[in-house]
Amino acid sequence: MHFGHVLMIFSVPLLILTAVKLTFLTQAGAFSGLGFAGGIVAILGAIFLAVDKGALCLVVSAFDTLQDKEFAQLKAGFRTISQKASWLKLVWGIVLLPLGFIILAVANLGGLTLSAWQCICLITGSALLLMPDGFEIINLGASVILIAGLLPMGLSWLN
Repeated sequence: MHFGHVLMIFSVPLLILTAVKLTFLTQAGAFSGLGFAGGIVAILGAIFLAVDKGALCLVVSAFDTLQDKEFAQLKAGFRTISQKASWLKLVWGIVLLPLGFIILAVANLGGLTLSAWQCICLITGSALLLMPDGFEIINLGASVILIAGLLPMGLSWLN
């Protein structure tokens, strides 16, 4: 599980690059202001994704090295972490990531710079990612939908 979270941290630069590319695609259309706002929101969300994974996953992974007796003493600490107490409330900024991509998809849909089906995939997949934790099957479905919408753009970058 920790390896998966590290992969998510490494995805942050790609998310930022994708947000920038989608922002530039909107600049020629009538929705350039909306695209710019969506780009800023998505980039902030990507940064908060890294913050979330660093604070809630990488730090907690260090506790794997503790003996059971030592680990049991952390129960109150884990409760505080799970409640996102104090500055951990900042990790709620992660919701900006799907919101930003929804805004970018709407701006691109209106500007006709991406195909409509790709924009609909981005909107649907991003909206599904707004589900709270614990709905992993929905998150998986959202990821598949997002891949469908983003894969053609990614492949075109490779050419």
